[in-house]
Amino acid sequence: MYLPGPTNMVARIELSHTQAAMLLALGLPCVLIHLLDYIGSTSSQAFRRDVVALEMFSGSSGVYAAFRRSGMTAARYDIALDADSMDFTTVYGYIVALQYLLRVRAGGLLFGGLPCSLHVWMSRGTSKKTRANPRGLLGEGLGFAADCVRVANLIAARYAIMALICLVRSIFWLTEQPSSSVAQFLPYIVHALHPDQMMVGFAGAVIQRMWMGLFGHRSLKRTVLWGNWPYAHLFSLQSHIARADRERFKWNSAGNTKISKTRDGKKNVSGGKKLRSTQEYPMPFCSRIASYHKMYCIEPGTIPMRPDQQDLEHGPHGFAPHDLWDDAGLEPFVDFLKTEMQQGRFKPRWPDVPFTCVPMSREMVGIFFQP
Repeated sequence: MYLPGPTNMVARIELSHTQAAMLLALGLPCVLIHLLDYIGSTSSQAFRRDVVALEMFSGSSGVYAAFRRSGMTAARYDIALDADSMDFTTVYGYIVALQYLLRVRAGGLLFGGLPCSLHVWMSRGTSKKTRANPRGLLGEGLGFAADCVRVANLIAARYAIMALICLVRSIFWLTEQPSSSVAQFLPYIVHALHPDQMMVGFAGAVIQRMWMGLFGHRSLKRTVLWGNWPYAHLFSLQSHIARADRERFKWNSAGNTKISKTRDGKKNVSGGKKLRSTQEYPMPFCSRIASYHKMYCIEPGTIPMRPDQQDLEHGPHGFAPHDLWDDAGLEPFVDFLKTEMQQGRFKPRWPDVPFTCVPMSREMVGIFFQP
C-alpha cells in the first residue's frame, strides 16, 4: 500500500501530464483539470512543493502548530483567518485552497476538520441527513435549512476533490469527524475513500474510531478518522470506557447540548453554549499526528502508492456517475476560466478536455491520454 519515495524533492507546483490523466481516470470533473492548470501557470515562480502539512477548517490551528513545533513546514486554511481569501465556498477562496494543496510535498499530509454541524445527529431534525440519505434536505424553495444543507454538501464535495488530488500527488490525507457524522457516506466522499474501485493501484480507505477525551479533551467525544493516512490505527483505543476512567479523567459534556420541548411535547435538542469549544483539538492529539507523520512518513520517505503507467494505459475499471459532482457548485469556475482565456491570461495545456462540471467518459480518457 505504501512505498518509499523521493519526498525530499522540492518541485514546482504544476500538475503533470500523468497526474492530469490519473485525475480524469478517477472521475474528477473536467473543469478541475483546467483550474489546476490555471493555478499552476499563474502562481508565483517562487512557489514550490515545500509544505509538509496543510490543516483545513481547524480554526484553532492545533495540527498546524504541532507540525511547526516539530520542525516541519505547515500551512493552514480557515475562514476565521481570512474571510476573503479563505472562504471555501467562493471561486477565489477555493482557488487559494487548491494552491495551498499543490504546494504540499510528496509524502506530506492534508488534515481536514471538515465542518460537521450539518452532518451530525444533533441537526438531523433540520438537515434530514441520515446514512441512507446523507445529502439530506434538498430542493429549491425549502427555506434557510435547505440552503445550509446545500452549503455543507458543497464544502464536502469540494473537499473530496482535494482528497483525489492528494492521491495522484502522493500526499496523505486524513479527516476528523464526530462519530455521529454521516459525511463519510456522501457519494463523493465514498468515491474519494475508495479509489481502488476506480483504478488498480490505489489504496482503499483507512477508518478509525477513537475517544478524543483520552487525549485531553474536556468531553469524552467519540471521534472517527478517515482518509488514506495509514497510521490512524495507532489511535485505536478501547471502545468501552470504564466508569473509573470517566471519574478519573473528569470528562464533562455539560453545556454542549440544550434540551427543550416543543408545544406538542416533543423533545428538541440543540447546541449549547459550550458546543463550539468541542471543535478544538487537544494538543496531545495534534502532537501525536505530527510525531507519527514525521516518524513514519517524512523521515523514512514514505509516500502513498499510486497506479503506474501500465495501470493508466488500461484505463479505469470503474466509472464515476455523471452527476457525482453536482453538489460541488463548479459552474462559476467554468465562467471564471473562460473569462481568463478571453482576457489572454490563461492558455489551457489540454484544450481537448471539455470545460464541463462532469467526469470524462472512460472512452474519452483513453483517447486524450494515450501514452
